[in-house]
Amino acid sequence: MPVRKYRADDPARPLQYSFLCAVEDPLQFVVHEHWATRHHFDLRLELGKVLQDWVLVSKPSPNPKRSVRTLPMNDHDKRCLDLELRIEAGHYGAGPLLMWDRGTFTIVAEPGTSREAAMIEGMNQRRVLLRFQGVKLRGTWVLRKIGEDWRFQKLEDEFASPSQAFSDDSVLTGRYIRDI
Repeated sequence: MPVRKYRADDPARPLQYSFLCAVEDPLQFVVHEHWATRHHFDLRLELGKVLQDWVLVSKPSPNPKRSVRTLPMNDHDKRCLDLELRIEAGHYGAGPLLMWDRGTFTIVAEPGTSREAAMIEGMNQRRVLLRFQGVKLRGTWVLRKIGEDWRFQKLEDEFASPSQAFSDDSVLTGRYIRDI
């Protein structure tokens, strides 16, 4: 049964993931911890020829009961996948940029849906399911629009952990944001 039909029958029914699948091969992602004008995290998802950028106002949590306010931003060049540096004063985003996490992800959608179509449809439906294979981010997460705000949240699975937090070190160098 298609997701739209399943949800239309009873919108309060929990979404069953068993009939959804990962769309195509995994794509790359990176999460940068960034101390610019304000401290935040940048979730950058490979999609087509660019990285789709989402600003997370705080560190993601493996606790499914906690969500992070998220803002969609302008796309970035794929060269950002490998960056860990200090952006010099006077340049946009000046300050330290730490590679907090990296790995691959898939968009979870109905079989036969292209990546781009799955992302667009998910955003139009205010809910994008993502499956991460990173050093820190693992398992299924959701980008969900509630009212006017987007939220990023871990879903219940074998990687969820209500009592643990992610480490603050770089997955590239082991450094901390203060060291860059």
